[in-house]
Amino acid sequence: GCEISSDRTFLCRLHMATGWTLDGIEERTRPSPHHNARKKRDRLGVLLKYKQTCSNNNEANSPENPEIRMYDYLLESLWNTPMKPSQEIPFSFLDPDGVTVHEPDFWIEVDWEQLKCLPAKTAFAPNRYPYQLPTGVDVGKWEFPQHWILWYFRDARKSIFQSNSMEPWNVASEEIDSDLRRELELLKVQRNIKEIEYVWYRNPKISVPDLFHVQVFWRCDLHGKL
Repeated sequence: GCEISSDRTFLCRLHMATGWTLDGIEERTRPSPHHNARKKRDRLGVLLKYKQTCSNNNEANSPENPEIRMYDYLLESLWNTPMKPSQEIPFSFLDPDGVTVHEPDFWIEVDWEQLKCLPAKTAFAPNRYPYQLPTGVDVGKWEFPQHWILWYFRDARKSIFQSNSMEPWNVASEEIDSDLRRELELLKVQRNIKEIEYVWYRNPKISVPDLFHVQVFWRCDLHGKL
């Protein structure tokens, strides 16, 4: 596998050559209505549970239009970091339907004092809101493709980024590919998989800026279990 372009024309041509990768059609390079509904529920849950920041002077980040901070949610869900009640004072906000949601009693945030050592550099996990990959084609020996995400840990206290790169959003492609291959090898061992094909690309539009991540599409040999 390798890095690919997120350009729609390129994705269309790649799909014609492989039969299993994204086809580049705009409405399919986004979650289905079912997964979009899940995304809205999850984001509401994050606002209710995890520490947020808000400025009444910033129209783009206000109780009426909160900019959802995903950082603490991602660290707990991906790396199982210890959590504690936050000192940040919660606020009420409007949900996607314009209904006022009253503030929770408290938010939670990462408990850095209880975190004895930094977590693993990366976390490789299924995308809870996958793009619409081909499922109605003859896949032969292959299972249907999957959409996962490779996440990179970041320590927000010290701006520490566990990468060879000096800039969190400028990780070298060679490093990303090496990290991804390592994660896929672990997955092969865990699931007794013999062969995996994959491609990945950088987000052309970053919707979750809290942690650096790349989109990964992969499939495994259906009959090649060890």
